[in-house]
Amino acid sequence: MILLLIGLAVAATWAAFTWLGGWIASEKGRDPSQGYLLGFFLGLFGVMIVLFLPDGTYQAPVRRDDLEEDDPDPDWQALGVKLSPPPAPETSKPFTLPPPTFRGLRDE
Repeated sequence: MILLLIGLAVAATWAAFTWLGGWIASEKGRDPSQGYLLGFFLGLFGVMIVLFLPDGTYQAPVRRDDLEEDDPDPDWQALGVKLSPPPAPETSKPFTLPPPTFRGLRDE
């Protein structure tokens, strides 16, 4: 019974450090998964690391359906990216392995 209570206390403390690390990271403008992972693997030390990290500029990723249909970034052409068609597939015969040969074996 005592071992069960100790195990529950350890699990609750572990979960609290995981949650606390993620919460602190999100409050500082960082990706919460950084805080979750540090809190999960390092416990109190991970929470302290997240606490002393500099403030971040985390922005949630933009969902694909939130983008405009025409052009999500009109300045993409200014980057100098040249789009070319994919290369044509080679028209050679498929790769085949030769049949296995067994040297040094006698037929009996």
